[in-house]
Amino acid sequence: MLPRLETFVCIAAGKAQLPLIKAAKKQGFKVIAIDRDNQAMAKPYSDYFIQQSTYDAGAVLQHLEECSQEYRFIGVICRSSGPAIHTAAAVAKRWKLPGLNQKLAGIATQKSLFRHFCEEHGIAIPSGYKIKKSTEKRDDFPFPCIVKPDFPLVGKQNVRVVIEKNELDKSIKDASQSSANKDVEIEEFISGFDVAALFHLRYGETKLLTIWDELVGIKDDGKIIGLGINLPSIVSDLEVKEKIVQMIQILGSQFPDVIALLILSIRVDHNGEPFGIELHADLGGDLIADKLFPL
Repeated sequence: MLPRLETFVCIAAGKAQLPLIKAAKKQGFKVIAIDRDNQAMAKPYSDYFIQQSTYDAGAVLQHLEECSQEYRFIGVICRSSGPAIHTAAAVAKRWKLPGLNQKLAGIATQKSLFRHFCEEHGIAIPSGYKIKKSTEKRDDFPFPCIVKPDFPLVGKQNVRVVIEKNELDKSIKDASQSSANKDVEIEEFISGFDVAALFHLRYGETKLLTIWDELVGIKDDGKIIGLGINLPSIVSDLEVKEKIVQMIQILGSQFPDVIALLILSIRVDHNGEPFGIELHADLGGDLIADKLFPL
């Protein structure tokens, strides 16, 4: 019987995944790619292709079981957002691979779970609350505020700064349409600037790799848009950097069974105090990693 081939499982096979698949192939590994699009860009570069939605973890596991006699899975690649991150965690659990677990996948995909996690573990975060329907709006929450999908499928889609109460209903409706669970997160607006901290988490220990400034704009209708990044970050030599390191250490200590590259998005107020905004388990959007870490 021939030895099984050392193989990476790649969740999705589009433009964002192509550099990682090529890198794995260059090092002599096999790659199984999974994507619902039979014409996915990275499909020709994979050794085995599974046409299946990356959102359906059960179906993905079943397909992988069928080819596990030929391929020996040694890692899972997930440069995707939303439910696909939970699928990656399910693959890692089933074959005991380095990667995410479901708890970490949860706080990296749902804004309300991330807020609860930070509150529980003493990580500074803007105040907020989750609503399931517009009748749950709070009359006492201050304006301006930020309205965002609780479980976003596309980064920054229908995220708005809401200045006045009469703008709230439409913003909630739009955010709900962009949320996988249809829930919406209402968040305190903190005046300041945004940075992102890329760090490596390995069995509860963290190592900060780099920090960059996230340049964002606000359109006339309140929508937040990404404009680019700046390196080196303006906080690189400031005291706030040490506070950010402490934040990621606290976060990482809660995941002693995880190996992952993560990005913590942070709002720094005008007093130099950092507040956690969201956690990324997908190397971030906007193809930032392609520029920072070309393969």
